[in-house]
Amino acid sequence: MKLAIAKGSTNVTLSIFVQDSSSTTGAGLTALVYNSAGLTCYYVRPAAAAAALTLATQTTTGAHSDGGFVEIDATNMPGFYRLDLSDAIVASGVDSVALLLKGATNMAPLPIEIQLTDVDLNDGVRAGMTALPNAVADAAGGLPISDAGGLDLDAKLAATNEVTAARMGALTDWINGGRLDLILDIIAADVVNLDGAAMRGTDSAATAAALATVDSNVDAILVDTGTTLPATLATATALATVDSNVDAILVDTNALNDTKIPDTLSLAAINAEVDTALATTTYAEPGQGAPGATVSLSDKIGYLYKAWRNRSTQNATQYALYNDDATTIDQKATVSDDGTTADKGEVATGP
Repeated sequence: MKLAIAKGSTNVTLSIFVQDSSSTTGAGLTALVYNSAGLTCYYVRPAAAAAALTLATQTTTGAHSDGGFVEIDATNMPGFYRLDLSDAIVASGVDSVALLLKGATNMAPLPIEIQLTDVDLNDGVRAGMTALPNAVADAAGGLPISDAGGLDLDAKLAATNEVTAARMGALTDWINGGRLDLILDIIAADVVNLDGAAMRGTDSAATAAALATVDSNVDAILVDTGTTLPATLATATALATVDSNVDAILVDTNALNDTKIPDTLSLAAINAEVDTALATTTYAEPGQGAPGATVSLSDKIGYLYKAWRNRSTQNATQYALYNDDATTIDQKATVSDDGTTADKGEVATGP
């Protein structure tokens, strides 16, 4: 019997066929149990000594148990048995392992050869190979494909605008040739009076008209203190208020107080907001999840209050902190005590 199993697999269960050596037809041997007289199972990994796989009782549909051995169906599948391997048999480190099941009365010895592979033949996405993306082709994180076929990545890259030495050289020639200087000269000569002729270039006449409107509004901002700007931008009254507040800040940068800052931003107002946050505003308790090391101060205080207020339990192995409903475990930590040192692990997500 030859099989292929990925290295490092866990809880491997085999369906094996045991032949009746007294049969002339190659029939299967029935009625074997894990402790049948003389029945043994040994395995060997390359360059290692043979080791026993101790057989144990099992059921056809039971949870995996190392050495579990049971007949599957003596009537419909005579000779077939279930055998549960230990993880040590298929552990990483070697490329193959061999087993031998033998010894029971009328039992033909059953050799089992297993190739331990670096790929998982049951992984339909990437066969367990970590160097390949764990996603289907053309999906997020998957391999790229060419819908039309003949994908030439080098040609595609050459057609993009990525930075190359040749393109950087062309850019240098363009700058040194005076084109950038010409643009900067135009901007510097008309920074106060942006007009369509200076900035439009080859754009449409509609764009020139739009720039003319911008030009008019910019001129108003540059020559005005807040009395003649178009109503669509701001009212004279609003600009006068801004002007007054800016003046107050500029002449008193080292002594900002209630008389220099608008009432809506006064120190008293700020103080009242802080008082409200500390004395009136309520905060929900932290929910389920491991507390982060860099959470906000309010969250850290919340965890402390929750640990003081809410129901908690502790036994020999676990500390549990419950939700406000006293039923749901939100956080937990592993606890151990070897008689010398009591150890509580870091709090993690419950339950």
